[in-house]
Amino acid sequence: VDITPNCESFSAVDTNSQNYNSESPWKSSQWRWTLNIGREEGSWMPEEWASSGGRLVLNFDVEITADRMEMSTEEDPMLKQRPFIFRPIQTKATYITSKGEQTAEFAPEGGWKIRFPQGSEGRSSARKTGRASLLRCFLDLKTPIQRNDISLEPERLYLTAQCWREEELEVAYRKLAPIQQDY
Repeated sequence: VDITPNCESFSAVDTNSQNYNSESPWKSSQWRWTLNIGREEGSWMPEEWASSGGRLVLNFDVEITADRMEMSTEEDPMLKQRPFIFRPIQTKATYITSKGEQTAEFAPEGGWKIRFPQGSEGRSSARKTGRASLLRCFLDLKTPIQRNDISLEPERLYLTAQCWREEELEVAYRKLAPIQQDY
C-alpha cells in the first residue's frame, strides 16, 4: 500500500529529547503523524478502492530514533539497507466511522530513512534545483481498518513525505561535519 501524506502530516512535537545512542550523532525526537489515507493520483489500488474521494485519518505520536533496526538477511524493498527505528508512543490510534469510534493497532516499531535530493553534480547541484529530501517510512498495521470504501488489511504500510529543503540540509551538514570527523 502506498500512502502519501501531505507535507504537514509530519510535524515535530518535542525536539528536547536527550536520547542519544552510540551509533549516530543524531538525537531522538517526538513527532505527531497524521496518516491521511485515501485514493491518490497514480495509485496501484483497485479502481473501486476509495473511489468516493473519502479519507480515513489516523493521528498518533511517534519517537524518531537514530537506532538502526535489526533486519533479517532480506532487506526492506523500499528502504533498502538497515533503516532507522521509529516507535509509536501508543500502538493504537482511533478514527470515526458511521459505526462510531474504531481502533487501528500498529507494531511497536517501524523503519525510516531519508533520501537526499540528488543532482548530476551531487549536493551542490541538488541545492540549486530547490528540491526537498524525501522521508520514507514503513509501519506494520496489525488490525484491519475500514471507513466506507477505504479498507486495509493487516500489512506493511509505506509512507513518504517531503522534508528539509537544501538550505536546511547545508546548515545541518556544516554542523555535523566536526562530529563526523570524530565519528
